[in-house]
Parts: sequence; C-alpha cells; structure tokens
Amino acid sequence: MTCLFMKVCQLAADSFSLKGLTSRADVPVWGAVLVALMVINWYLEAVKWKILCGEGVTMREAFRGIWIGLATGVLTPGRWGEAVGRLGSLPSVKRLRGAAAWCVGGSLQWGVTMVMGIVAVGSYLQGGQGWPLAWNWKGWPGPSLAWGLAIGVAAIPVSWRIYPRILRFLNGTKAAVVKTACQFRSLSVMVPLAGALSFLRYFVFGTQFILILYLLGFSQPLIKAMEMTGLIFFITTLLPLWPVSEPVARGSLALLFYPHWESQAGPLILAPPLLWLLNVGIPALGGLVALHLKGKQSA
Repeated sequence: MTCLFMKVCQLAADSFSLKGLTSRADVPVWGAVLVALMVINWYLEAVKWKILCGEGVTMREAFRGIWIGLATGVLTPGRWGEAVGRLGSLPSVKRLRGAAAWCVGGSLQWGVTMVMGIVAVGSYLQGGQGWPLAWNWKGWPGPSLAWGLAIGVAAIPVSWRIYPRILRFLNGTKAAVVKTACQFRSLSVMVPLAGALSFLRYFVFGTQFILILYLLGFSQPLIKAMEMTGLIFFITTLLPLWPVSEPVARGSLALLFYPHWESQAGPLILAPPLLWLLNVGIPALGGLVALHLKGKQSA
C-alpha cells in the first residue's frame, strides 16, 4: 500500500510542472482521480462506521450518518457537532453503541495520524535527510512503516479493552454490556479491522493532498512532500481548531516550518482548502440535503 501510494504521487510529481492548470490537457484525468479517491475515503469510513455500530446499520445509513455529521460538524469545535450529527442519524436503540463506535473509531484514526506524524517529525528533525528507516528497492523509495505499524498493532489490544469499558460507562450496568457485546461481531475482529481501515483512509487522503500539491505546481521532492503532509496533519490534529479553520492553519504551518519554500507559497496555501472542499465541503452539502429530506419525512 505504501509503495502504491508513493508510485501514484511520484507519477503526479513527474507529470506536472509550473506551467499552470489551464495549459494542461491531463488535469481532468487527475481531477477524476481525486474525486474517485474522495469516494474511496468516505467509503472506507462508512465501512468502519458500519462495523463498529454493529448489525442493523446499512451502508446507505452509514453514508447518510457520515454526511449529516460533516454538515453539523463544520461550524463546531473539536468535531463534537459531527458526533451529534452521526448519532442523531441512528435509531434511538443504536445510539449507545454509536457513541462507543464514535469514540473508538475516532481514537483509531487519531492514533494513525499520531504514528505517521511522529515519523514525519523524526524526518524533519533529521534536517530532511529522509524518513527514518527509509529504503530504496528497485525504484520503490519510501519510508519503512514497520515500527509505526508495530505501534498501531500494539494499540489494538488497548482499544479492545477500552471498547467494552466505554459501553459499560455509557450503559451503566455490566449485565447490559455483556448482553450488548454478544449481539455484535467479536471485538477481536472488529477493532483490528477498524484500525486497518483507519490506516487506509490516511493513505487515501494523504495521497489526495500530495496530488493536489503537484497539480498546483509544487516542485519539491516527493519525500519532502510526504514529510510535510505528515507533519502538518499531526500538528493540526493536536490543536483545538474549528474544522473550517484547519485548511488555513495547514497552509500557514507549512510555510512556518519550511520558510525556504516561500516560492512554493501558492500550492502550500491553496492545497489545504481544495482538499477540504473536496473531502468535507461537497459531502457536507450532501448531508444538508439528507437533513432536509429527513425533516420533511418527520413532518
């Protein structure tokens, strides 16, 4: 997956130059690739949400819940509005399980961002000499994620232990938790699968971000683009930002940590808002439509 991710980004890096978007005939093709990756990104999240919510939630309901969550979460700090939107889209009998699913699913995605961010910080502190444990085998350069995956795998049993505890806290009685847990897929399968989907999602939207950078004329080496992507996603995840402010923060952070890239200010400033518009703005509009239809049905 890492090798494929890097090959796609390298192909984009080789294809684009500083000529500008309007002079390129292949921009529609890469635009279609970005849209396809957006669909894949939210499909993976919908599968993860469906798995963690358990039986009784269809893929259609999972997509609708995600879209509604994006619509309600755009203007709220810490994505609490997104949680309210997702849980509100579930039947009342599923909201307890949905609250636990939100906590665990969000923790897994946060953990992936932390792991990749720590790798990026290590590269940055090395002075840009490449990611730690990098390899180059038959034209497939890339960072070794062995230790990062080890951290992720180590986090699985922790999440496995935390998940029933969250259910117990929310439900109030141990007996009810045991009864609830027996109705759903084994946690030993569910949590690792959700963790794997979180890793895949990170690679997908990371690929999108780097593709947009090169579409806009970014000319730095791919390894530096990957380092910067991991670094700014890491920092913005740690900061208590409103979702609508994250794109501006990412561009500003890129210029703050890489001041010698001042000539690349255009791509660095424009890429985060374009990624946000593609991955959040458009699905959020779908969420508003879903909310409107739901309101009409209730009426």
